[in-house]
Parts: sequence; structure tokens; C-alpha cells
Amino acid sequence: MKNFFKKSLCVFLTVLMIAATFVPFAFAGNEEYPMVYIRGYGNSIFDSKGNEIDAKDVDKDYILNATKDVLKEMPANPNGDWSRYCDALYNCFAPLYDDVRFNKDGEPVDGGATWKYRQLNWVIHKTSNFAAYDYCFDYDWRVDPYETAKELALYIDKVLAATGKKKVTLVGRCLGTCIAAAYLEMTENVENKVANVIFNIPSVGGVELFGALFSGNIVLDDVALDRYLTENSDSKQIFEDPALQSLLVAAVSLARYCKIVGVATGAVTEIYKRVYKDLVPRLALTSYGSFPSFWSMVGTEYYEEAKALCFGGQEEEYAKMIEKTDHFYNNVTVRLTEIIKDLTAKGINFSYIAKYNTSIIPVCKECNLQADGVTSLSVLSGGATSADIGKVLSASYIEEAKAKGTDKYISADKIVDASTCLFPDRTWFVKDLPHAETPDYLDRLTERISRGNGNYTVFSDSAYPQYMSNDPETGAMTPSVSPEPTKAQTPKDILKALFNFLTKLFRFLTKLSSKSAANS
Repeated sequence: MKNFFKKSLCVFLTVLMIAATFVPFAFAGNEEYPMVYIRGYGNSIFDSKGNEIDAKDVDKDYILNATKDVLKEMPANPNGDWSRYCDALYNCFAPLYDDVRFNKDGEPVDGGATWKYRQLNWVIHKTSNFAAYDYCFDYDWRVDPYETAKELALYIDKVLAATGKKKVTLVGRCLGTCIAAAYLEMTENVENKVANVIFNIPSVGGVELFGALFSGNIVLDDVALDRYLTENSDSKQIFEDPALQSLLVAAVSLARYCKIVGVATGAVTEIYKRVYKDLVPRLALTSYGSFPSFWSMVGTEYYEEAKALCFGGQEEEYAKMIEKTDHFYNNVTVRLTEIIKDLTAKGINFSYIAKYNTSIIPVCKECNLQADGVTSLSVLSGGATSADIGKVLSASYIEEAKAKGTDKYISADKIVDASTCLFPDRTWFVKDLPHAETPDYLDRLTERISRGNGNYTVFSDSAYPQYMSNDPETGAMTPSVSPEPTKAQTPKDILKALFNFLTKLFRFLTKLSSKSAANS
């Protein structure tokens, strides 16, 4: 009996020891790495003394006075000298950025932009109860991404020391992806410190809107303007009275069909062609174009042209600034796909979270592309194929995808095909969620991706499939996409536009009558 017990104990211990050797492998995919979150631009910025600074606010009186100052300099002859007009516009605009603009060398005016953040990042602390924000890296979003990446490197080392972990998950949002990319590119053997990278609506690779603005390629599209106003008339309240705003949007649609909007945008375009070479560099370099970080969001299609327009003839004065912008462009923007593929081969897991079905502001030629309101879906997703806003993928395209066996990556609304992404199985899409919004459900998704360490895919969890829908009114997520359109649609012809306008006019007048009756 004793021998039997001893033998049984030996067998048990042997099995236990053998099993123990497999435990690290069994749970390796589920190891929880600390998540370092790199937010986008827009958080508070500070001077060298720790005082919060910002662009100056403007009120209604300022706008009215500035408009008067500019309009009185409009030349009577359209082919005349526009320099006084440009000077007037610049003089109204430039003072608003006195406290926040950078010098010609791409450095802050007081030399101390990152002081506050060095203090904040010195002590490792959890900033929320959500794992996605456990370790939130703060930075001055104006600074050269490579300079910020140096501070990120120090911060990551502190996180690793504080947690006892060997690696982190990097989560970059918007501009934060440019910082993350600079860190990944500059850090030797970075795979020894980073397990996962999550690009949440990334700006690295190029934001078309910034490229168009800095290069002067402003395009006014009356159809896109009509669509943009219609889409946003409910969510973006400009006027106090929603009925008035709705009426004005309907009026714009009617005016477009009557060719009035087209004539107006055409006239503005003709003026712009005469002034942009003088005006764009001055306005850009006195504001956002003075920030090296914003140049990191100018893509390959626009960069060289934007650099020539803004810095042309001033290369010597702006030499240090150009050096910063060129460094990021040549080492990250141009090489982004190469960097990601190389680091993937070394064991780092990349994932993307993208948004779609919200139009880009209609001032650039990309305004008809699928986007999140700021950046095109192709950039946001690492290469998704999509139909233009208001359209769907063609029947022939879908049939070809079926033949190739990639139709499982096509959204139910037939707008997006994820099969062309860098990581089709690790790219998620949310429909009808604007760029600036980050609901809790995306934080939960980020946590799941991090803990999966490359094994969590769009097919892993029915709660987070590849395509999801956001409810603009409630902010709730539905784990599916309806094939039906979810945006307000612009009228298809002049008769419908006229009917829509008259309906909105009747509602507005009815509301006015009700108010008058209540006050009498």
C-alpha cells in the first residue's frame, strides 16, 4: 500500500511538473501588459512657468470688426492688387496665436513647452479605472514628434520599472500614433519593450485635410458642402433655434440646385486663386503650420508641395524647422508600411480601430472619400478599400471578392472591404462615430486587443465583430452594421429640394406663430 502511494505520488508529481512546463505557453497569449496611452492633440498646453496657454478666444464683435476690416480692403478690380486684403486678413488672424505659435526653428517661443509634462510624467500613476488609460502619457502636442518620442521612451522605462513587466502595449490615438511611430522607428530592439501596438484612428500616414490646407489645395465643392451641412445639421448646433438651422440647411440644398451655391463657391475660388500663394504661408506659419507635429500629419501626396509653398524662399530662415519636418517625413511617413511589417516580423502585434461614414470638411478634393470627419478611411484602417460617401461597392467588385473568398471582410452595408488592410483580421470599424468621440466600448475593445497579444481578432468575440454601429443619439454601440443608410440624405433633385425647403419653412413659421401666441 505504501509502495502504491509512493508510486502514485511520484506519477502525480511527474505529471504536475510536466504540466507546469506548459503553463507559460498556455497563458502567454493572455498576459496583461501595462497599456501606455498616447492621446491626440487638443489637451491643455503650458508655458515654461507652468501657466496654461491657448489661442485667444474670439467673440461676435471681434468677428464682425475683423470682417469689416478685411472687406474694406477688397479691390474693386478683381484683377487688381490683393496685398492689402491679405495684410488685413493676416492682421486679424495672427494675434490670436501670439501665445502658442512656435519660432522659425520649430521650438516654442519661451523655450519651455514640455516643462509641465516632465513633471506630470515623472511619477507613474494610474489615471483611471480603465486599463486603456492606466498609464496616460501627456505631452505638448505642438512639439516635434521625435522630441516627444524621447520623453515617451523615458516614460515607458518608468512604467516597466513600476509594474515589473518586461513589455507594454502602446495605444496611440490620432496624433498619438505619430508619436508612437517615431518611438518605434528610433528605438533599437524595440520589440524587447513593446508587445502590442494599437492604432486608434491614426493620423500617421497623412491627414488629407492638413495636407490640402498647407499646400494651398483648397477645393470648394457645392455638392459636398450641401451633404456635409445635411449630415451635421442635427449633431452640430450652430444656431440656438434648431428649426432655424434646419431651415437654413434646406435653403442651401435648394440654392445648390438653383446654381446659387455653385456661383458663390466659384467666385470664392477665383479670389482664392489670386491670394493663396501670399496668404497660405503667412497664415499657416503663424499658427498650426509652425508646429512640427502638424507637419507629421501631412502625407506623401501633399508634403513636398506644402513644404515648397510654405517655406519657399525662406529655406535659410526655417532651416531647423525644415530639418525636423523632413526627418519625420523621410523616416516615418514614407517608410510607415515598411516599419510596421519589419516590427511585425520581430513579434510586435499591430491592430487598427477605424471609423467611417462621416464626411471630411468639404474644402479638399478628398471630401467625397469615406472618413471619420477628419481623415480618410484608407489611412485610418491601414489600407481598407471603400466606396465614396453615399455610395456602395459595385456588384462586380463584390462578386470578385466572393470568387477570391474575401467577401467575409465586406461590411453588411457594402461600403467597406477590410481584406486590403495591412491586418484584415485585426482591424475594427465603427460606423457613424465622429473623429473626436471615444465611447467606453472602444476602451473595452482596446483592453481585449491588448490582452489577446495578437490572438484576439475580429472573429474572436461576437460582442466586438469587425463592423459595429454607433448610435449618435445615445452613444451606444450595436455589434453589427445595418445595410440601410443612417445619415440624413440630401434631396435628389430640385423638386424634392423645393418640397424639403417649403416643409422646413412651414415648420419654422409655425413655431414662430406659437411663440408669438404664447407671449401675447
